[in-house]
Amino acid sequence: MTKAYVLLTTDIGCEREICKIIKSIPEVRNAYTLHGVYDLIIDIETDDVDYLKEVIQKRIRSMEKVRSTITMIERANES
Repeated sequence: MTKAYVLLTTDIGCEREICKIIKSIPEVRNAYTLHGVYDLIIDIETDDVDYLKEVIQKRIRSMEKVRSTITMIERANES
């Protein structure tokens, strides 16, 4: 499993609308609106990194009213 957190900025006043749409994406585990520099934080989980990139690029970043994203991919547990 590949897990990532995405920080996202939207057009002004669109935070809740975008959050609701993003929550409907099956790979999204949670999404929350924020106050501050970023408007949302998204918790995503996929089977692999390539599919994760596809979800972020094609289903999130391409959305109208999404201005920017920063993705942080969780490292696999190292023993």
